[in-house]
Amino acid sequence: MMKHPLNLRDTDLLFERIRRNPKQNVARNILILLLIFIAYFLVAALTEGMFTMLFFPPHVDVQLQEGGVSADVQMTPDDVRNALYMTLVSIAMTFLFCLCIEKRGVRTMGLTKRRAVPDYLIGVLLGLGLMGATVMIAWGLGGVTCQGTAPSIPVQSMLLFTVGWMIQGFSEELTFRGYLMMSGGTHHAPLTGVCISSLLFAAAHLGNDGISVFACVNLTLFGLLAALLFLRTDSIWCVAALHSFWNMAQGNVFGLKVSGLDIGVTFFRFDMVPDKDWINGGGFGLEGGIATTIVMTLGIIVIFLMPQRQPDQLPPPLPPVQPQIPQMPFPMPLYPQQMQQFPQQPGYPQAPMQQYPQQPGYPQYPQQPGYPQAPAQYPQYPQQGQQPAPYQQPPIPPQQPPAQ
Repeated sequence: MMKHPLNLRDTDLLFERIRRNPKQNVARNILILLLIFIAYFLVAALTEGMFTMLFFPPHVDVQLQEGGVSADVQMTPDDVRNALYMTLVSIAMTFLFCLCIEKRGVRTMGLTKRRAVPDYLIGVLLGLGLMGATVMIAWGLGGVTCQGTAPSIPVQSMLLFTVGWMIQGFSEELTFRGYLMMSGGTHHAPLTGVCISSLLFAAAHLGNDGISVFACVNLTLFGLLAALLFLRTDSIWCVAALHSFWNMAQGNVFGLKVSGLDIGVTFFRFDMVPDKDWINGGGFGLEGGIATTIVMTLGIIVIFLMPQRQPDQLPPPLPPVQPQIPQMPFPMPLYPQQMQQFPQQPGYPQAPMQQYPQQPGYPQYPQQPGYPQAPAQYPQYPQQGQQPAPYQQPPIPPQQPPAQ
């Protein structure tokens, strides 16, 4: 039986696709990375809102009152659907940022052909199943009541909403998991990328209607579940489908608010029970209640214990960086080639070059810059005369003994 480690070290190979690219430009400092992402997110949100106002302006209800004029922006189901399609702007901007600024490939964002269709279908079933389990828990705890089916179901509008949710879910997963999580775990631990992507995913919903502390906790748990599923499958398709059809089932199947947004086109009709906000989430929707907390916690445990899918072929590793040792020019001259002339102070005469005297009897060579080559044959110098033989003392004759 295969033992599964309770950590994320086995997901480190997924980040090697970025590390092994010598041209990658991912910020190494985590604070700089966060500042870049926040700036990018604000620009993307403003651009998306500008395009929405330009092509699909919402209906504004202007009323005259005693104190002045009041304006109320009313979001119709068509406005909500159009806003979902406008997330295509965020998808295009995320691609441009990762490819052109961070110098990453599309494979590092989880876009793979391997098991793309099966993974997406599994994600569809997971999204519908998890939301169905959440509704059943909330219904069992008395947080919601079922009023039956809607009187009329516009099939065409349901299909358009489904496509819109598919685009919107893919957009958020590409931004928070394909971009932010993978960049955060490239030069840091994988858990760092998982945590910052989950926390900023929850922070991105702070402007929604009915937001609460409980809703922020559940959004963070959903971000953790999505991040772990992204890493375990080494693909964005499963988690994008889960995100899309979680929202679609919540708004268009069960008729509940999606992160504070009322959809208006649904198959079933579920109503919130008053004074049960801790179960059903109140004005934020089911994602702000205890039922979502239970489902997300169990889902995180199951996905965390899943076996890691082996990544496909990785690019070759970068060659080791050799230390740069300064090399001296070769060959080195033994003496300088020319004496350097330093500038003299004004008013002082230039000192003449010193001429060294030549020994008598040796050939004179002209003085010129540099060192001349030695002649091929040196002249013969005069030989000294022979020295006289050393003085030798004549031998002393032997002495005769005196006569007696």
